[in-house]
Amino acid sequence: MKISINESQSEFVEFEIEGKPYPYADDYWDGNHLKTYINLAIPAFKGAFVTNLQSFELSKFLEELDAIGNMTARECVLSNVGHVVK
Repeated sequence: MKISINESQSEFVEFEIEGKPYPYADDYWDGNHLKTYINLAIPAFKGAFVTNLQSFELSKFLEELDAIGNMTARECVLSNVGHVVK
């Protein structure tokens, strides 16, 4: 599954979900991880990351991003177990 935000060449965020890194996990914590590739470009920065996000973390980030689009927020934070990407 691929989620693209602002598909211009110079500014974008793209999430590509490859699947579950622990497909046979039988607990909520490990079973909720998604192997995610993140590509982004903003003025003066271009990067790519691979991380295991939990589904609720991605959902929360997309909700915060939507709030920016609705002009009800000025910042969104993508965080995962022990790491933060702002």
